[in-house]
Amino acid sequence: MRAAVHKRYDVFLSYRREDTAGFAQALREKLAMSFPQRTFLDSESIEVGENIAQSIDRAVRSCALVVAVIGRNWHVDQDGNALLIRRRDWVRFELSTAIKHKRKILPVFVQGTKRPPDKFLPPQLRRMLLLKAARLQTDSWGHDVEMFINRVEQVLAVPAAPEAARSRTEREDRDQLLTNFAPLPKPAGSAPYHLPLESVVPAETVQAIRRSGQLVVHMAGSSGGIGRPEAQRAVAREMRRQFQVRRREDRPAFFYHLGDLIFFNGEPENYYEQFYQPYDHYPAPIVAIPGNHDGALGGRAGESLDGFMRNFCAARPQLTDEARDAARYAMTQPNPYWTLETPLATFVGLYTNLPEGGLLDVDQRRWLASELKSAPADKPLILAMHHFPYSAPRLRTATQPSRSYLAQIIDSAEEQSGRRADAVFSAHAMNYQRLTRRTDGRDVPYVVAGAGGYRRLHPVMRQKNKEPVRVPHKLGNTDVTLEAFCDDRHGFVRLTLTRQFLRGEYFAVDTRAGSERVDSFSLDLARHRLA
Repeated sequence: MRAAVHKRYDVFLSYRREDTAGFAQALREKLAMSFPQRTFLDSESIEVGENIAQSIDRAVRSCALVVAVIGRNWHVDQDGNALLIRRRDWVRFELSTAIKHKRKILPVFVQGTKRPPDKFLPPQLRRMLLLKAARLQTDSWGHDVEMFINRVEQVLAVPAAPEAARSRTEREDRDQLLTNFAPLPKPAGSAPYHLPLESVVPAETVQAIRRSGQLVVHMAGSSGGIGRPEAQRAVAREMRRQFQVRRREDRPAFFYHLGDLIFFNGEPENYYEQFYQPYDHYPAPIVAIPGNHDGALGGRAGESLDGFMRNFCAARPQLTDEARDAARYAMTQPNPYWTLETPLATFVGLYTNLPEGGLLDVDQRRWLASELKSAPADKPLILAMHHFPYSAPRLRTATQPSRSYLAQIIDSAEEQSGRRADAVFSAHAMNYQRLTRRTDGRDVPYVVAGAGGYRRLHPVMRQKNKEPVRVPHKLGNTDVTLEAFCDDRHGFVRLTLTRQFLRGEYFAVDTRAGSERVDSFSLDLARHRLA
């Protein structure tokens, strides 16, 4: 039998998930640009089924440097109890292993964190924290990371890749860290996190879809009408009006929410005013992916996404405490990221977490590639995520967009799986934009539908004379074109799927005068061309 071949690393990143996961992921990407394929990060480097302790010991022994990423909650839990004095604490195990094997250790203090008091530290870690440390601040990220890379280069005695080869800009890296990555809650269902439409809508709705060969869906995001609910209520009212048609197949089967249901921090106590009450009379099921505001804690106690999990990932349909007197039952989605199976399309929904621009851990990235590969080839595949892969800048002076982090994630998953998405829907920007990506002879709509009800709208870039930008407008150095937008009214998308076409319409809503269709498009699924 051949002996197992274990990968060797040069840098080992040690961090606590509840403390500095976002910083560790950002450093991992920066190190990968400078020292390709040489950094150990537990979530990416330990395979399923491997012994964790043995993997850590083996990786530390192979490394020349262990980087300890230290934030304000590195040494204590949320109740202030010491973590590092526990023998089964993984951070303590990693650093103790590094000390045992006499590996160089570089402490990295983030966001002004100071050395923890000795009473929270075992003796060997007290000595470690007397070593010369690096410091990282979001407001000086570019400079601080450059100094950090220089330190690593000195230890490894290997020149870093030139700065020109590093694809991310200082602004992009800094923005990734303005809000820390939040660890995901335990899934409510089993992998691969699928939910069939039959378990969501009445049987007669599925029968009408199969008989007619047509599926109608509402889509919108950023709906939470905190403080000023008029816009959200108006959008909900106009969506309800579209059910007043004779044929069942012309009525929306469900509302797919694109995230940011609850402003500002996903508080469970705000679900009634911002979700259950506005949609109390919406006559179809509502499914959702969470947005960054749904997962934010904002200083409150509890777990990230706890309100979303209770109201959208319940073990069974039930009336939650948050629903109060509303009749809508909790949805039974299996996970914050999940796949909805329908007779005419596959909807793959991602959770892009809290950091600006989105951030996915390795598990979700692997899941995405697997879902693309296994999706039925005879049905269109639709990606949904809260943060947008592409968007027109909000200001005339804004930097022209390049290929974003999420765009790179999509491209990578499509390359790994050999399957491409037919359309991509997102929100986050509080307006409507329809963009087209033309690559390899295919037109792919990228739709931003983030004007679902939150009181503030985001204006799209203007020309030098302060007039609205003319469309079509090519976005920077991308293969993406802005085809249409609406940034002065709230609204929603109506998506109609048949076996031949994917058709989209955007309805702009006036709080007093009803709604108006201001944009439409049709994608020929056979030729993958927009009409």
